[in-house]
Amino acid sequence: MYRITRHLKATVVAVMLTVGMTSCIYDCYNTAQFNITVKATDSDGKIVPPYAIQGQHLYFFVNDRYKDELTSDVAGYYYTSLAQGNDIKFVGVGSEDSTAFRIYPPVEGDHIHNQYVEIIDYENIPPLYHGLVHMTEGSDNLQIEMKDIRCRAHVLVNNMYHKYGDGTYTVTISGLRKGITYEGVTCGDMIEVKRNGAVMADGSWLSDELISLPTAPGENLRFTLHFNGIQIFYTEQDVDGQLMTLNAGDDVCFVITLWDMTRATVTVVPWEEIPAIFSLNPM
Repeated sequence: MYRITRHLKATVVAVMLTVGMTSCIYDCYNTAQFNITVKATDSDGKIVPPYAIQGQHLYFFVNDRYKDELTSDVAGYYYTSLAQGNDIKFVGVGSEDSTAFRIYPPVEGDHIHNQYVEIIDYENIPPLYHGLVHMTEGSDNLQIEMKDIRCRAHVLVNNMYHKYGDGTYTVTISGLRKGITYEGVTCGDMIEVKRNGAVMADGSWLSDELISLPTAPGENLRFTLHFNGIQIFYTEQDVDGQLMTLNAGDDVCFVITLWDMTRATVTVVPWEEIPAIFSLNPM
């Protein structure tokens, strides 16, 4: 009887060890190891040195809910292990002047569509970097590229001076917003901005530069021209009848051609092409 009991105990222990080892192997095979590096690039694609980035964070979201923030080692690498079978997103954020933004740090359970940052002063928007990598399964070495998501735009009005002569010209740009979600989508309060400018040697009028966030999904820009405070032109469509927007990284010029006092068209041209087409020398 003693011998049978002893053998029975040994068998139970062996079974338990086998189950434990199987569980360990199962856990290992269902956990993805992520080795992550983060870099920031400016609007020209040049790498921004880490010391120039303020408030850099690397968050991860599981099934679109905030889980935790990762901390890099001395070499700048991030490491984590996460259970497979989940929808995993890594989000990198940072700026070159964190005081220009109102930041909403995530807390556990926050949705990735929640607002993360809000612009304090639309007249002063320093570089704002965002990057996202979406992983659903497997183990990998990941690199998150945080890009400057701001947009740049000018408004150039052909024939402005020849049509209206001396006076004060301004353009109001509507359809902008002040915030970005953790996912990098424009959100938040609506805002419109006014830009002054100068008359060029050829009689066209060029606005001061607009720096903004991208247009929110499903929304568009609207332009209103004023001469001596009186509205002379309004549009939200280009020459092809398309609604006008700005995407992250854009640097464009909205060229408005005044054909007569009642008719005008808008063409969107890359800013780099403008000097070759128009004389930008002020009068």
